[in-house]
Amino acid sequence: MPNRRNPVRLLVAVFFSSLLFVAGCEKGAEVDATFPADGQQNVTQSVAKIDITFSTEVDSATATDLSNYDIVGSQSGPVASADFTAVLGEAMADAIAGIPGLNVTAEENARTVTLRPGTGSTFNFSLGETVTVYVRSGVTSANGTRIQSDEFTFVVQVTQAAAPILLGTPQVVGAPAVNGLEARPTMVIEFSDPVDSSTLTTSNIF
Repeated sequence: MPNRRNPVRLLVAVFFSSLLFVAGCEKGAEVDATFPADGQQNVTQSVAKIDITFSTEVDSATATDLSNYDIVGSQSGPVASADFTAVLGEAMADAIAGIPGLNVTAEENARTVTLRPGTGSTFNFSLGETVTVYVRSGVTSANGTRIQSDEFTFVVQVTQAAAPILLGTPQVVGAPAVNGLEARPTMVIEFSDPVDSSTLTTSNIF
């Protein structure tokens, strides 16, 4: 008697084989780019933020879950989760505001997580230390696939940057009257290096 295979069983077997093949081909997001860059040297001691761009779209809930990130300084130790936040899709706005970070496209912005200090305006790492950022596999792609865990490091500057020096004496420059109205005089102050404009307040000048 000829050996006849059950066509239904054969169809089911092919179906499940296809599912296994597709599942095996699914790939979670990977860390595609970071700021500071992996291995970067002489990073400023006061880091305003840390950017992580994934290779594909990620799930917002898991991508902003602080338990999926660790920031550890070789001297200062781990940054407590209470001392930083994770947000998705703000890297482009930061770049427009002039905050150092990844320069991303609109598409990349949607898959970029930014770690920000929760207290103060910057992460204050120790001079000369190596900082390691761990990204856990708890972050998932939009399709629910876990990412491949990863880590990257950067090295903080060894010496503190010198404070800007006042060059000469501040000068008061008069302005011509406009439409019979006397214009306010302008004070010109020259520094040796660029300064943070937010610190140029009357309490710091007078």
